[in-house]
Amino acid sequence: MEHKHLIVDLTNCQNTAVLENLRDLQASMAVVARACTLHVVGEAGHQFLPVGASNVLLLSESHFSVHTWADERQAHCDIFCCNPGFDAEAAVELLCLAFETRQAEWTVRARLRVTADKLDHETRRVSD
Repeated sequence: MEHKHLIVDLTNCQNTAVLENLRDLQASMAVVARACTLHVVGEAGHQFLPVGASNVLLLSESHFSVHTWADERQAHCDIFCCNPGFDAEAAVELLCLAFETRQAEWTVRARLRVTADKLDHETRRVSD
């Protein structure tokens, strides 16, 4: 099964409330997650002072994070999703709407899931 990792850089964002305030960012991310049929199982966020926020949605499909730079009118987002029906282009459009921008650079990286029966190596541990 192929997993998708969407990385999005939004610039010239006009929605200052979403850029500046954690609660507004969380509300916008919830709308995007619902529209993309992502299933939120947890959330963690931080409000920076004087403005700016970071928020992460833990998904049953993986994660969705956004970090804002309000003074630069930028937001940087990523969605890692194992749902085969995930539409990355639609997610970018929704993020553009939420942040009120048409300036987005984005990429999707395919991640492959490998099952244990396909592995042909020993388990290794990284130690100090």
